[in-house]
Amino acid sequence: MTRFIKGKVFSMRKIVFVLSWLLLEMLLSLPLHAQTVTFSAVGDVFFGRAGKQHGTEDPFRYVKSEFANRDIVMGNLESPITPIRRRLLTPPCSVKKGTCQTEEQRRYHRLYFLTFQGRESAAKLLKEGGFTVMSTANNHAEDQGGEGIIETLDRLKAQSVQNVGSSTNAAEAWEPYIFKKNGVSVGIIAATTILNFTPTETQGFVAHGTLKQLIDMLPKKIADLKSKVDFVVVTLHYGAESVSHPSARERMLMRAMAQAGADLFIGTHPHVLRGIEIIDNMVVFWSLGNFLFDSRKKEWCESGIVHVDFVKNKTGKSMRNIRFIPVTLSGIPERLPHPANRVRAQQIIKEMKTNSIRYQNPKNSIIFGDQIIEVQLP
Repeated sequence: MTRFIKGKVFSMRKIVFVLSWLLLEMLLSLPLHAQTVTFSAVGDVFFGRAGKQHGTEDPFRYVKSEFANRDIVMGNLESPITPIRRRLLTPPCSVKKGTCQTEEQRRYHRLYFLTFQGRESAAKLLKEGGFTVMSTANNHAEDQGGEGIIETLDRLKAQSVQNVGSSTNAAEAWEPYIFKKNGVSVGIIAATTILNFTPTETQGFVAHGTLKQLIDMLPKKIADLKSKVDFVVVTLHYGAESVSHPSARERMLMRAMAQAGADLFIGTHPHVLRGIEIIDNMVVFWSLGNFLFDSRKKEWCESGIVHVDFVKNKTGKSMRNIRFIPVTLSGIPERLPHPANRVRAQQIIKEMKTNSIRYQNPKNSIIFGDQIIEVQLP
């Protein structure tokens, strides 16, 4: 009898030990401390047009400290990276000399200088500047045809810079870029509503569609991606140039994306800054303007850097430390991105506040400081 009881006690102790060990194993597997993926984004990045190169050999030297140790740094690559000009090969007439006589000649002149091709070293400059992924879905993606798309992707890959928004076939052009670290996953979708040339779709393909088409397409792609990752970022090349507010249809698309589960939106193409809006739990930066560009227009030389921390722990997922850092494009002969000085930063933040007031953002959710804008989600 005693032996039986002793054996029972021993068995119970063994069971308790095993259960305790399993419980400890389960607790150790949980992220007791928050796990974070750091993300940064900028607007349009441009390296040249009509055979003219733009950007010095270190164009991001004044701002790349902002990208140090960030997990994801994203921009919109406005110019194909290829030294070979494949479209509009004949030099145009001269407007200054009055040799552009017909409307067709004037149209060709304009399109010639709007056909971009980035310098051969552009991918290396992006890598050295801290960029990790570039959106290649924009109106200039097809400027040097399908071959230009492929060469751009090859040059980015050679520098270990990822891309999203174009590929060697149509289906892959829509494939998201997914980044994973410490159990946290972030997916990025890129697309454009604008293309300067009719897509060749023979070698290179770009994720594109009209606003009407994207209202139907994008929410489905977002919902599918959200089922696979913790956070979804959408970057879209869209909108009217120099217009600082979205259209009704653009707002319709944004609401549909928020309802589908997108967490963050980064807008590009208008060349000017637009406001910030919180739609459900999605933070919308309607447009980040130009980050590296050859314009002299004041409003085209106002830009910014967005920082976001994607955080996950045992209690859930959240976006923290959401910040907007004002940047100006300045310098002679080339406009390079610089952290805005106090006066310019205040001007940019004032404009951002004006552009954001039209939205019904939750009270105290956006803090417009002297040198920085902070977004606080409920």
